[in-house]
Amino acid sequence: MAFAAPGALLLGAGISDWFRLREHVVPGVRILSEPIGGYGKEALSAHLARRQTELAAQRFRVRVGEREFETSLAQMGASLDVDALRSGALAVARVGAMPLRLRERFGAWWGQSVAIEPLLRFDASALRARLQEWQQAALRAPVEGGLVLDGHQFRRRYPETGQSLTEARVEQALLEQLKAGEPPLRVLQLPADTTHPLLSREAVDAAWEQATQLTQRALTLRGPAPVSLQAGEGDVVQQAVPSLRFSPEVLRAALTMQIESDSTRLEQQPRLGLSFTLEGLQPALAAQRDEIEVKPQDAKFLVDHQDRVSVTPSVPGTLIVDSQLASRVWQLASTGETTGELPLQHQIAPKLQTAEAEGLNIRRLVSSFTTRYACCQPRGKNIQRIAELLDGTVLRPGERYSVNDAVGPRTPANGFVPAPTIVRGDIEDTSGGGVSQFATTLFNAVLHGGYEVIERQPHSYYFERYPIGHEATLSFPKPDLIFRNDTQSGLLLKTHYSPTSITVKLYGDNEGRQVKTSRGGRFNLTEPTTVYEPNDELSPEAEEVLERGQTGWTVEVSRVVTLKDGSKKEERREVTYNPRDRVLQVHSCKIPEGEPGHTGRDCPAPEPCDAADPACENPACSQEDAECLRMQRIRELVDARSRE
Repeated sequence: MAFAAPGALLLGAGISDWFRLREHVVPGVRILSEPIGGYGKEALSAHLARRQTELAAQRFRVRVGEREFETSLAQMGASLDVDALRSGALAVARVGAMPLRLRERFGAWWGQSVAIEPLLRFDASALRARLQEWQQAALRAPVEGGLVLDGHQFRRRYPETGQSLTEARVEQALLEQLKAGEPPLRVLQLPADTTHPLLSREAVDAAWEQATQLTQRALTLRGPAPVSLQAGEGDVVQQAVPSLRFSPEVLRAALTMQIESDSTRLEQQPRLGLSFTLEGLQPALAAQRDEIEVKPQDAKFLVDHQDRVSVTPSVPGTLIVDSQLASRVWQLASTGETTGELPLQHQIAPKLQTAEAEGLNIRRLVSSFTTRYACCQPRGKNIQRIAELLDGTVLRPGERYSVNDAVGPRTPANGFVPAPTIVRGDIEDTSGGGVSQFATTLFNAVLHGGYEVIERQPHSYYFERYPIGHEATLSFPKPDLIFRNDTQSGLLLKTHYSPTSITVKLYGDNEGRQVKTSRGGRFNLTEPTTVYEPNDELSPEAEEVLERGQTGWTVEVSRVVTLKDGSKKEERREVTYNPRDRVLQVHSCKIPEGEPGHTGRDCPAPEPCDAADPACENPACSQEDAECLRMQRIRELVDARSRE
């Protein structure tokens, strides 16, 4: 009983301490050799975050092979697993069977320590990138071996053993160093693994012999002869026997290799598999394709000088089946033959066949519109280029048509040149400037043809060359001109240009639609703003007009489409043109107050002149201004006579 009281006291003290520290780390717990007993959750999280920051920034050296590199945990994508460490520390004496928990708790109370092993998280991509960098710089990479084309023959490259860094082993090496309680400040030797190639020397020798045999002679693929293509009623096109030749040089360049193995037979060694690639055969194919293939030819619409439309029959084509070419060449080379069958596909239908073209019922001129431009300017070249790109366009019934989708960006590669364009209210040179005139011409042809206009945007300023309110601007990707062939017949778009004009004609059948357009008078007139540009070389009494300016205004335009049954569709729209600034160049002293450039200085006095000079009779006139002097003399004579 003598010992019962002290034991009870110890047990009571332990239980009291247990409850007092139930939300804290028990005494004796260490992380990275540092005691953390008594830390609450928040304090422990802050401590671990601080240690993570310190460790991540510490620089240390690693040795890879015979070379050393300086790095840090952060650069290797490594960081402390703060969540796991916090959970592990708080779990001491709280998790597991009761005897274990009591032993841990009283052991800590009697001074025994518990070390929480450090845990790291790794960013796999960052670690992989760092290891690859060191591996390339310090280790000899394994060589799988293969064949190298050297001039006109293959050279064997035998496999070689190499070394590589393994992510898992590097991660373990870092952890072991941290577990030993040593911050990563000393040189850390990263373990390198010996890597053996998959191929053997015998596999490379076998591939070399096979490649040499495959590419030592020219191969020719021939099509069936003769080939007859039915072009139309009674028309037969005879094609000569097509053939495609591959020289040994082309075959060597087209040969590719990859390591192959039979997973079902473990005893079989991997081999170097050979094949021909279509990409490698393309140079020879491109040089001979046009001599072999007959491209399908669409039915075409011809328009004579009297606007009569006729259909030129379509012609089916013959094309090489590219997807079968490489395997066919391989098959021929493998058999030792020099001539084989060329994979061709005959009677390939064109996109627009004769019967479909005739069924589109494109028979007559529906509408036409012409605008004019000055000769021999860059914008004229752009107008002509877009006209060339869209000439002959055929829209099927119900088809929606976007000019921007059809033409694409107006780039020099697409045949466009720099010319003036409205850009955010200012006029500047851009590639394709002037194409809006074509858009206006096409829009009016669509407008007067009675077709549905889906999207169009007028210019922000009015240009006299365009119909008021009935015009369109165009840029890429917006604004666009979009319309729909909302008839049961096809629609043919034809263009014609001269050095000074562009014409768009639409052929088809608009089902008897009658179109009437109108516009009202101008309203909401807005006077232009005067913009002053300083030029102190001018006399204070003089000014130069750089831009005359233009009044802004609004106009209402309309289109009434009367259908064959007498019903009408009426469209109305208000079109607003912005005013264009009037730009004056004046002496800086003449810029009014409140305007940019206002100086507030008085204008300089006119220079004195010689009293004997007749010009001094008119100080308002300069000595060089003879016309001014002459007019002043006339006014003086008139005044004298009036006084008489």
